Amino acid sequence: MEARAMSPTSRVEAPSLVRSRIGIAAGLCAAAFSVIAARLVEVMVFGAGLAASLDAAPSVNPMRADLVDRNGALIARDLPVSDLYAFPGVFWDTKEAARELAKATRADEARLNAAFEPKRGYVMVQRGLTPDMRDAVMSLGFPGLTFEKAYKRYYPSGRIVAHAVGQVDPDDNGISGLELGLNEVVRGGSDPVQLSLDMRVQYVLEHEIEEAAHEFQTKASGGIVLNVHTGEVLALASLPDYEPNLRTHATSDSTRNRMTQDVYELGSIFKIFAFAEAVEEKTIRLDEYLDVGHPYRLGRYLIHDFERLGPYLPASMVFAESSNIGTAQIALRSGPARQRPFLENLGLLQPLKTELPEVAAPLFPRRWGEVEGATIAYGQGISVNPLGFAAAAASVVNGGTAKLTGMEFGYQQFLSFLPRPLDGLGVEASYTRVWQDSSFTTGTPAP
Repeated sequence: MEARAMSPTSRVEAPSLVRSRIGIAAGLCAAAFSVIAARLVEVMVFGAGLAASLDAAPSVNPMRADLVDRNGALIARDLPVSDLYAFPGVFWDTKEAARELAKATRADEARLNAAFEPKRGYVMVQRGLTPDMRDAVMSLGFPGLTFEKAYKRYYPSGRIVAHAVGQVDPDDNGISGLELGLNEVVRGGSDPVQLSLDMRVQYVLEHEIEEAAHEFQTKASGGIVLNVHTGEVLALASLPDYEPNLRTHATSDSTRNRMTQDVYELGSIFKIFAFAEAVEEKTIRLDEYLDVGHPYRLGRYLIHDFERLGPYLPASMVFAESSNIGTAQIALRSGPARQRPFLENLGLLQPLKTELPEVAAPLFPRRWGEVEGATIAYGQGISVNPLGFAAAAASVVNGGTAKLTGMEFGYQQFLSFLPRPLDGLGVEASYTRVWQDSSFTTGTPAP
């Protein structure tokens, strides 16, 4: 076999070809590392590593207007805060990042660990960071972090008037109380929204119902202060209450507004409507005597008084002494056929309409006979929420008129959590008679 010898020229060209290939490979590696280094610098310095996920970031909602009481005292205000987001793909150690960020922001470390583990996507770390918390995060020096401008609703009075004012969700949308009922008015507004509430009266009311709850060892209590001439709610309180500045509440707290969300058989205070109807329909004279000396029989039922009030009482004293026996007799003179529309005209048989959205509907019997009419006259067999009762009672004690308000919200109402002027202040007042001649006639206030 004949061997071929390599020429000197071939021996020279072989090393040159190898060197050129090595040079090309080295150049490609250097270019690749340059691109990676430039990308890391871009992410760490400018935060552009989040650009691919920016469409997943929530948009910043417009700031909500302040809520103030009738004297300008601040009730609720939006404060600027920061929402923190992270791009875990650039973290060297996701567990360390989760641990340190949880400490700085009070976020849940387990949640962050689970969210950071895939090392992809755009992760919300914590919402509503205060300036101190933001500084603590910045001092950690982690790459891939970005802060989004946001707002957090702050209630300077805390638990005071919490049930009436309500709360917002993390996105600054009203979810309860007036924050929900006035959401379209408050959201994006620049001028403060004035409420009819008076924080001075509110403090007094809450102190009094707290004292009463302690004295009588009640599970719950509440109260309402109302201007009967204008329908303005000056104060509304319900216990147990809650801290609206917190997202979580103690087990002893309650977000339930018992003045509007619960209905009760209110008992003897309901007798005011039986007497208003009797005076309206002239079925009795106040000096007329009624037999209250023994239980009043109605079919197979007997109506009793809590204590014996004497053999006879004039009608005026039947009301003063709160006699069930006398009240039932007075109510039956009008009869259930007239009693029901009378109570309906007072708004007691339908849910109350106000700026407060959480209002329970009343409960009353479908069959409204003599027995039902007699028991309803002294506040049994019908359940209404306290705010609805207050509105109806105001229509009686203010001369029998209900002021129409709330027309800007598309409905008519008597009660309002927005300030309403008195007559003679340059604003025409619209009234509805509710218990004169047992009919509704729009006109001027009753004399």
